[in-house]
Amino acid sequence: MRSMRLLAVAVLAIVLAFSSTQSVSAQQISLSPACGPPGTVVSLSGSGFGTSEHDPTISSSPDGLISDAEIVVNEGVVSGTFIVAAGAQGSYLVTVHTIGIDQSASVGFNTDCPGGETAVGGVVMPTNTLTVLGPWLALVGLVGCISVVVVVAEKRHS
Repeated sequence: MRSMRLLAVAVLAIVLAFSSTQSVSAQQISLSPACGPPGTVVSLSGSGFGTSEHDPTISSSPDGLISDAEIVVNEGVVSGTFIVAAGAQGSYLVTVHTIGIDQSASVGFNTDCPGGETAVGGVVMPTNTLTVLGPWLALVGLVGCISVVVVVAEKRHS
């Protein structure tokens, strides 16, 4: 009877460990180049926006960075371009927002490139700390449960 309880606890620990290791597909976007003066044509790409098409919008914070924007979302993949507006200066946060399923992602853009050259690429990905730590916490819990089962089994035999 007691061995059945120990077995049930071990099975429960294993089930909990594997159920908490699910990954979440977060929305992410990248700009190429990641910085550039007014007049620069910037390509935008991203993923994780769901599997159906939605009406996307693109904006900057503060306003005034984006002109002549063209952006589409198809099967969860975002693509498009915009031109850095005349008079844009400093650091901006570029945000893509899909209206149909209310998802968004942001990435930084700077009009002042280090070294005076236009940089290429750059990806900023949002990170959920619990998603990163979840599998490790589940592993620690699993090791703890198995340790309890082993100690209880050893005490019964002695």
